[in-house]
Amino acid sequence: MIPVGEWLSRSFRLSVREAGHFLPVVVLILVPAYLALSVALWYGLRDVVMVSDRIRGTIGFEGDLTAALGLAGLAVALLILLFHLVYATACCHFRAVAIAGSTAGSDTPHGDPDGESAPALWRAALHSGLLRWPPVSATFLVRLAAYWGIFALLSFLTAASPFFALLFPLWPLVAVMVWVRYSLAGVVAAVGDDGHGRSTIASLSASAAATRFRFWPLLGRLLALAVVGASLFFFGNVVGGLFSALSGAQPTGTVDPFAERIAFNQVLPTNPASFALNWLFLAFGAGAWQVLSAAGHSLLYADLDGSRSADSVHH
Repeated sequence: MIPVGEWLSRSFRLSVREAGHFLPVVVLILVPAYLALSVALWYGLRDVVMVSDRIRGTIGFEGDLTAALGLAGLAVALLILLFHLVYATACCHFRAVAIAGSTAGSDTPHGDPDGESAPALWRAALHSGLLRWPPVSATFLVRLAAYWGIFALLSFLTAASPFFALLFPLWPLVAVMVWVRYSLAGVVAAVGDDGHGRSTIASLSASAAATRFRFWPLLGRLLALAVVGASLFFFGNVVGGLFSALSGAQPTGTVDPFAERIAFNQVLPTNPASFALNWLFLAFGAGAWQVLSAAGHSLLYADLDGSRSADSVHH
């Protein structure tokens, strides 16, 4: 496999070099969704009051918190699906970069990250991403269902018999195994079979085959990619909070964390525009995370699929 440092460096350089192609995609897809969610949350939470009962040790809420949480849940579900669309679009674009690199005589699986960019326009990549969006999203949702399905099964068995409580600590291990073995299913669904993509089941099967006997090397690479991607998202949050503070939008009052009643309007910015400004930077951070993940997974799949083909020839 490609060394960790080289792979992570190439993934980052490839993402930075092609960032201009994804800026319109993020602006058209993620930014409106994030801004709508931020405004909805601001109006939904501003009249909510958290009430703490220290004697009983309970926490309650006054106001229509259910509607705000329900709206937030729907918005988060929509954002997850939009993340998949950005991911699929990035995979399709990096596939075009790979073809351009191969045509130009590059000896690397996905072209030279420091070379010239492929002539593919962002509209072409978005069109391909839209076509491959359903199977790509389905691979992520199947893995998510597997995580929580195993958790629900172990919870049911534990409730039925205390003996099964001994098996409950196995859930994180099984979840990590599922994450690693099927980590490349999204790439396969987007650009497998020479760029045409594969079905959900075929993508999961191909990912399991490509990652066989490479659990620990892949786990380290995926953790490194997750840390870098989460750092981009966190950086967007910090920058957004800084700009929101510089805009003069401060909470309406000083909050005592030990008070029995805490009004959310004391914590929220004074207007929804400043609150949305913070979420605007979160949108770009989330977009950068998806693009970097697509670059890293694309390079890993090209490396592992080529190695698997070579192994099959020798054996």
